[in-house]
Amino acid sequence: MTDKEKLKKKINSKVNELIDGAAQIGSINFFEINIKHTKNDLMIELKNKYKDRV
Repeated sequence: MTDKEKLKKKINSKVNELIDGAAQIGSINFFEINIKHTKNDLMIELKNKYKDRV
């Protein structure tokens, strides 16, 4: 497996976990995922957002 394939697999796995987590704690309608990759380190951040129509 190439480095590109490993990175894609790792990112997809983490994103799937985060979406499942977002569904458990609230709504999946409003969330943001930030991904930063530097020198084989992944930093992934999930932000739940709340939006209400006025």
